[in-house]
Amino acid sequence: MSVHCDPVAKFNRFVITETEKHDVRVEYIDEAIHVDEFGNVIGGEFDHANKKLAISAGLSEDEHIRLLAHEFSHFQQWQRNTKAWRHITDTEYDHLLWDWLAGEDDYSESAVQESIARYIDVELECERMALELIQQWSLPIDMKDYCREANACLYFYNIIGETRKWWGKDRAYNDPSILSIMPDELLNDYSHTPDNIRAAIRAELGE
Repeated sequence: MSVHCDPVAKFNRFVITETEKHDVRVEYIDEAIHVDEFGNVIGGEFDHANKKLAISAGLSEDEHIRLLAHEFSHFQQWQRNTKAWRHITDTEYDHLLWDWLAGEDDYSESAVQESIARYIDVELECERMALELIQQWSLPIDMKDYCREANACLYFYNIIGETRKWWGKDRAYNDPSILSIMPDELLNDYSHTPDNIRAAIRAELGE
């Protein structure tokens, strides 16, 4: 397929063009996964403070385009200054969750839960925006599969409050045993994790 017709190549160029307009640099990291400033294992990130969108270069093409759509959606939240984005990044709740995961104990349970709720809100908005990008650019991503993985990540935030653990290096949200029980569309409410999903995620975390 010609690069001029390839939707993935066209989307990649669009990402570069749009981020450059706002002096955001796109970086590709050699490893398939890397550790962020808080010590969490991730595949990519949008760091608004340092104006950087980072993606692991060692991913498969399918994983790469999924992650790029997701992280670029975070860039769009920042660029548009959405309400969900402001409610986490302009507040103490932005770093609170990560400091708590790193062992900081000066936070109340209610503050931790509020941080989790705000992260779910900003991530849900991000996932909805990513689905719009997938449709708009005709990206070769199965929408139902994307939603299953997104739901695993969204429900996982509730489990953080119980286990004080982040996903490990295996990124268990990709595990078939997790994905097989996830809804294949995004929901409106993630405040409660169904018992079967909760048990499956905790099992993957070794709990």
